[in-house]
Amino acid sequence: MMPDFLRILKNLVVSGYSPEHDISGITDPFLQAKLIRLLRVLMADASKPNEDLNDLLAQVATNTESSKNPGNAILYECVEVSSFLNQKLNDLDHHVNSC
Repeated sequence: MMPDFLRILKNLVVSGYSPEHDISGITDPFLQAKLIRLLRVLMADASKPNEDLNDLLAQVATNTESSKNPGNAILYECVEVSSFLNQKLNDLDHHVNSC
């Protein structure tokens, strides 16, 4: 399930101009933001970080226009997921070191 969502998000990020889903030059920012948020929820149950997700978040952040509100919403979700993953890694590291 997770690879399918990663693929969909990647297709949105790298796809060309789509006038029916475009808002301020960004392809379907609402769907992108929801997918990123969904990936964060799915990662809550994962035992280890997903490198594909990290790579895709970097790609999303790099390719998203930050001078427009839809882009800022997407970047906000990327930061939320990155913060969540970092916290999860810190918790895992703390647990391993305390054993």
